[in-house]
Amino acid sequence: MTAQARTSDRKARERIVDAAQKLFAAHGYAATATAKVAAEAGVPTGSVFYYFSTKLELLLTTVRERAYSGTLAVPAGATVGEVLAAAAAQLAEVFERHRDSQVIVFREAGTQPEVRAAALRLIESSTGDVARLLAAAPDAPDERSCTTMARLLVSSLLLDNFFSRDATGPVATAELLAGAR
Repeated sequence: MTAQARTSDRKARERIVDAAQKLFAAHGYAATATAKVAAEAGVPTGSVFYYFSTKLELLLTTVRERAYSGTLAVPAGATVGEVLAAAAAQLAEVFERHRDSQVIVFREAGTQPEVRAAALRLIESSTGDVARLLAAAPDAPDERSCTTMARLLVSSLLLDNFFSRDATGPVATAELLAGAR
């Protein structure tokens, strides 16, 4: 396969995932036919199954690829307050960028065990990353407090993004947690 063909393949696959994310969020997984996904993506219907063996695989790919992927970065020696502020800003940006994926997860986790499991892994991953960064701070509290602060920050970010889209919510939560330790 030529480089141009691989690029074309990647673009078609990306368009399919984009379309699936948009349609699953708007109409739900069960109500979205793969033919609609293909039409939205501008590809033949069979192309969906060229890239994804099942509609469920497409759903899971959408959830996994459009979520947090371990990208938090804070300067060495950052204090707990600085870690919380940086994590809040970075996670809020990821969650906002992929808000449709959150809609899908909240909607489908109750009926799709695979989506629920993927969502739990993603939440544990982001919470674990924040807790590790907090524990590395020079003024870090005990491990349990770091984990609790991480859970509170991640859950507040998810809820604020899903329900209110109020950027001050996560910042206020981070500030409160930094002052409460």
